[in-house]
Amino acid sequence: FDESSWSETLRRRLDLTPEDASAVRLNVPTEPTNEHINRTLSWLEERLDLSTEGLRDIVLGYPGVLELSLETNLKPTVSFFADALRDSKNDDSDRLFAGFICQSPRLLEYNVKKRLVPRFDRVKELLDVDAVNAVSLRAIATSTDSRFEEWLQKEMELIGLKS
Repeated sequence: FDESSWSETLRRRLDLTPEDASAVRLNVPTEPTNEHINRTLSWLEERLDLSTEGLRDIVLGYPGVLELSLETNLKPTVSFFADALRDSKNDDSDRLFAGFICQSPRLLEYNVKKRLVPRFDRVKELLDVDAVNAVSLRAIATSTDSRFEEWLQKEMELIGLKS
């Protein structure tokens, strides 16, 4: 493992300062290969149609993204968020989705099968919706179990439903 090449890959690919590259390195306890880093960055860049700045925002906001498996973690999580935010009435859904991930990259760490899908399924069923806005999606993803239940109860009350 050659840390200088790892940091150099990040600096070159994301136009990072040496200090930012070091900060990212300190927050990534595993040692992903340059190949893995480049594959991850290329996939995010293409899937989210990101500029270098957007990609940099994601990595600086959540350096752990560099450790995630593309197939097991990143692709399913990105697909989940894209589908949950997709609004058939809004042609700007993809652009809004990319902004959502750039603003909240730590959301990529949540488990799709164990946390996100079960909660979103409950929201869809109880609130009779197919998609949600970014604020709701953050509540679904980040709230503790008890806070999620409180949030869901309030949402139901807002639309006149009783639990």
